[in-house]
Amino acid sequence: MNRRCIYLLAGLLAASGTAAVAQTAAEVAKGSSEAKKEQNKKDFASQQKSQQKLSTPGRALVDNPVDKNAKAADPVTRSGDKKKDFAAQEAEYQKASTPGRALVNNPIDKSAPAAAPAKSLSKMTPEERAQLRKDVVKDSKP
Repeated sequence: MNRRCIYLLAGLLAASGTAAVAQTAAEVAKGSSEAKKEQNKKDFASQQKSQQKLSTPGRALVDNPVDKNAKAADPVTRSGDKKKDFAAQEAEYQKASTPGRALVNNPIDKSAPAAAPAKSLSKMTPEERAQLRKDVVKDSKP
């Protein structure tokens, strides 16, 4: 009988001890998930704040003021002819302001005659499509 009581007490103690550990693990998991949620909220808030700054026009000048200790840029070389200098300056502005033009260094020939619009592929005959493919391949090779 004594042995049974001892085993019963030992079993109860073991069961209560594991229940306490399981409860502690659940609390720890809950605490870590709450910490994760708080961290995610902070990350989201900082991301939103940075996007707000980036979307405000002129914000770069406010957040990044001009460095007065920076070295001066190279001076612009002028030819002495105001018209040529102005034309060169305007051409540089045009290249910078047109997307993709900075990569292409060949000017557009505005005096060239307009080309006829391309025919729709669905309306072309198989021979015309084959010819178009050949032309495209020929034009793409350097």
